[in-house]
Amino acid sequence: VNHFSKNDADMSYAGTIMGEAPVYVNKLYAKAGLKILTGFIEPHMWAGFSGGRKSILPGISSVKTLEFMHGPEMIAHPDVVYGKLAGNPFHEAGLQIMERVGADFLVNVTLDTEKRVTGVYCGHPVDAHLRGAAELEPFCTTYIDEPLDFVVTTNGGAPLDVNLYQTSKGIAGVAPVLKSGGEIVVASRCPEGLGSHEFVASMDEFSTPTEWTRRALAHEFFHADQWCAQEIYKWMADHPIHLYSDGISDDSQSRYGFRPTNDVGQTVEELLKKHGSEARWAVVPDGPYVILRLKGR
Repeated sequence: VNHFSKNDADMSYAGTIMGEAPVYVNKLYAKAGLKILTGFIEPHMWAGFSGGRKSILPGISSVKTLEFMHGPEMIAHPDVVYGKLAGNPFHEAGLQIMERVGADFLVNVTLDTEKRVTGVYCGHPVDAHLRGAAELEPFCTTYIDEPLDFVVTTNGGAPLDVNLYQTSKGIAGVAPVLKSGGEIVVASRCPEGLGSHEFVASMDEFSTPTEWTRRALAHEFFHADQWCAQEIYKWMADHPIHLYSDGISDDSQSRYGFRPTNDVGQTVEELLKKHGSEARWAVVPDGPYVILRLKGR
């Protein structure tokens, strides 16, 4: 069965959560007598960790529900970040939706860098997922003593570096440990360019990062997939982003606020000269898969 989030006829209404947010899920799931969730657990820039409740949202939910879960207020929330579950409204909304539509059993796995299974977590959909996330966290979390002047990262290579939409994940993974004004150098091939036409439409709203975010929060526009544009501009407002990409022209990069680079090594040399001999910087080969935290926070 293929799920199409924009097909209203395929959806079943299950009430509301968090005030007036509508819950619509695939009607085949809603009618099922036994509901088993499958998936894998890894760091996620909004849900804290993937897996668990994400099989339902976004997995089999309507775009109408997705618009709330990925709305500008949700994406702007300070606790909607990598590696955080407690107090994360994105995670909590997912749990509420799962409770509303039901889930009987969970099978989730964790993977290593070679995509080999390192753990299997089965049982109660909430408890098994929390157990998997807790066991994974120390293996993908790195603590930094002090904020950094700049970070060099990638979007994890194929398939995650497929476009700019996905590249937001690598950017969000490293930005929290930067000083105010600290810079990001990200290499992401982007063979499919920017992303969906909805994402491009959201990027076309750009004038400055701060103005884009202001207008999004004021609901002056809404495009499906704008949530990753919001993630990019949330960080770009205080952190210049140097992008190395074969799939996006320098003109397009500049149009959307990026600083194009055709040589990562040269850009690093320039940043070292700019920030001086005492510069604090890091190389993070797999930005989306590492949770970076400052010690004491």
